[in-house]
Amino acid sequence: MASVTTPATFIRPSVTSFSTHLAKRNAAACSLPSFATSVPTTVQTAWTGQRDFHSSTQSLARQSAIVTPSATLTKDDERERAPKSIPLQKFLSKVYGSASLGVLGYLGSAGTLAATGIAFTSSTPLMIGGLVGALGSSVVMAKGPSGFQNVAGEGVVAVDSTARKLAYATLVTSFGAMSAPLIGAMAVMNPLAIPAAGFATVATMGGASLYALRASDDAINAWRPALTGGIFGLIGVSLGGMAAQYFGNPALASALLSINTYGGVLLFAGFTAYDTKIAMDMHAVGQPDHLGAASQMFMNFANLFQRFLIIFGDRE
Repeated sequence: MASVTTPATFIRPSVTSFSTHLAKRNAAACSLPSFATSVPTTVQTAWTGQRDFHSSTQSLARQSAIVTPSATLTKDDERERAPKSIPLQKFLSKVYGSASLGVLGYLGSAGTLAATGIAFTSSTPLMIGGLVGALGSSVVMAKGPSGFQNVAGEGVVAVDSTARKLAYATLVTSFGAMSAPLIGAMAVMNPLAIPAAGFATVATMGGASLYALRASDDAINAWRPALTGGIFGLIGVSLGGMAAQYFGNPALASALLSINTYGGVLLFAGFTAYDTKIAMDMHAVGQPDHLGAASQMFMNFANLFQRFLIIFGDRE
């Protein structure tokens, strides 16, 4: 069906939209490399700093430029008054489809850098360049979609600019550059760890997303303080591990690596469920930003994949 864009159907996102929430979280998740692997574990953390963003449907609706605030409206009332998005199943398919393309780009870029030897000869420039690229792309992603267009016969869909699509591609390849040294080393030392880590990551994220689809709003909203504290705690552990290595305390560094690795698996599994819930809420109030949600799912994948690589790579 052809789309029709009019002042009444082309909806500008509010300044407190989902994308703004994503931006701060992503900036910290790429801001620190893992102390043991020289792999980023946190551009996602600065975006997590925005976890003060309320994910309840009522709060999201009140932040939307297209819903009139009312202190007496219930969650069901807010959903009813919001413009109708495309069907939830179709929206989630777009989210996971975009995230899957990101994963392919991530693994492809990291694999190419490892196969050509660049990951081993230029690991530091890759880390720095990847960090800069990830942070820069996060700024562009934070601006959100150009708007939300009401497509006849389908519902409200997000309209992303070319710049935002390129920013997502840059985010993906930047993470690939930062992860290339670890993936390359694992391909040499224990190549079976790579598919094992991939399978474990997909299984973990699949289970977390299924839980979010079935759980009540309050059940997952209650995780927000713990997840926010956990991501900043992970930064502290990473900094402590780097300090322990620098001052020659390998036992402490190893212990902190274990906390970073296994604690990170639990943390990013929780984020996967939480991000699924936020995406569903944004869909419910007529702001179906599939690319913003996909970027979160992609970064959850990257963080989980790196940790599972470490876990399986230690096995003979």
